[in-house]
Parts: sequence; structure tokens; C-alpha cells
Amino acid sequence: MHYSFPEDENLITFANLNKNTSLKLSIKDMRGINKEMQKLYEPNEKGMFKCLTNNQFIDFDKLNDDYCDCLDESDEPSTNACQFGKFYCSFQDKLLPNYHIPSSRVDDKICDCCDGSDEKPESKCMNTCDSLISKLKNQVKERNSESLSIPEKKKYSTNEMKVDENLYGPEGVFSKLKKKCYNISSSETLYKVCPYRKITQRRSKKKICIGRVPSLVKKNSNHWILKMNGGDNYHNKPRASEINLICGSTDEITSVQEPQKNFFVFSIKTPVACL
Repeated sequence: MHYSFPEDENLITFANLNKNTSLKLSIKDMRGINKEMQKLYEPNEKGMFKCLTNNQFIDFDKLNDDYCDCLDESDEPSTNACQFGKFYCSFQDKLLPNYHIPSSRVDDKICDCCDGSDEKPESKCMNTCDSLISKLKNQVKERNSESLSIPEKKKYSTNEMKVDENLYGPEGVFSKLKKKCYNISSSETLYKVCPYRKITQRRSKKKICIGRVPSLVKKNSNHWILKMNGGDNYHNKPRASEINLICGSTDEITSVQEPQKNFFVFSIKTPVACL
């Protein structure tokens, strides 16, 4: 078996001499991949693909072969083979980060992504992304006018004695999140996310803390990350999590990922992130 890698780091050539076949994949342009996870869709030194959320490895030529091999269904980002997989639309926006649809809707001749990236060109999908973003912005403005007026923002800060803006954001606006918990499941695991307090992972009857020490980081004007470190130890190393706080018209948790062993990334939409 022989593997050759061209100079373009986004283009991977996989050659299996035993099968006398060659597979070329443009990772940069491959449909349905979360852009933040493109590097994970590359073969290792043995020509294997590691499924994203577990330690399962499959032959790299099984990636996007229209058959669901990974137990976490991560090996078919561009097809509809996996019933519970996720297809990430090519269009992404700060109001639609991690914008995705169920993989089962890919190539069904119905345009689900606003840019039509879930369908083949012959489907002639219209690009409706501008109107979708406009609608979302109006929803956010309406929500903010109702629930996030300046007096109400001040209420959050005055209810906290000497609120730490480094931890709770401008005028302590993120302190509202301390009162909420969100539940989300992935495979056989249930996660309970209580921002600023504790994040737990439950599988079968075992409950593990994966973050309890908060710190707030500002990435850009509309992107804040709440780090939750200090989880239960695994081989003398504490588990840790991050929560992407995303501007949205309602409070909801939208995704969970484990890009590294015992490091978890959650995304929560909330009007308080629309600063």
C-alpha cells in the first residue's frame, strides 16, 4: 500500500495498490464538512480515517463511499448514507454558525441549505441566504427590544454585587446564563450544561464532570467563548469544555463535539450574545 501527498495541503491523494484504485479528495471543497474540522478529515500515516468522536478507525477509501462505517456516523459528511449524520451547509454566518441539516436530506432533490449546497447542480437550487439572514436579524432585533433593553441589562449587573465584567461580559450581561441549564445528547451520552457552574456527562449510570471553573474569552464582536476547565481527572489530566455563545433569537443548545479526547465543545444560541 502506498500513499502520496501533493504539495497542496488541501488535496490528499490516496492510492491503494492492492485494489488498483486511486481516490482523490479535495478536503477544502468537500461538501458537508464543518470548516473548523477539515483537518480531521485527513488520513493518518497508516492511511486510516479516525471517526470523530470515538477511537474507531476505518480505511480512508471508505470515506464518503455511501455506506455508514463509523459508529458516530462521521465518515459520510457528503452523502445521505448515515441516518443521524450531519451535513454542514457551505454557507456559514455569525447568525448561523455550524449551520447544518440532517444527512438524510442530502441529494433528495429538495433544497434545504439556503445556498443549495446539499443538492447537486442539476437541482438548480435558488440561493435564499440573504433573505434568511435578514429574517434572523429582524427576529434578533425584536427579541432584544423585548428582553434585552438597556435597563434590563443593568438589572443583571445590579443584581450581582460588584459583578466581574471580565467574567460576565459588559455590564454583566452573561450572568443571566448562570440561572439556566441545557441538556443535549449524542449517541448514548447525555450532557447537562450549566454555564458558569458545571458541565456533566452521563453514560449509562456513570456521571462525570467535564468542566466547572469558568473563564470568558472574546473572539470577536459577536463571538464569545465560555471556557469551563477543572473537570474530573482522566489519567491525571482534568477534563475541560468550551461553550460557544452565539447570537440567536432564543435560548437553545445546538451542538456538542469532542474534537480531542476529554475536551468538549458546545454551542449555545442566546439573545444575550447579541451585544
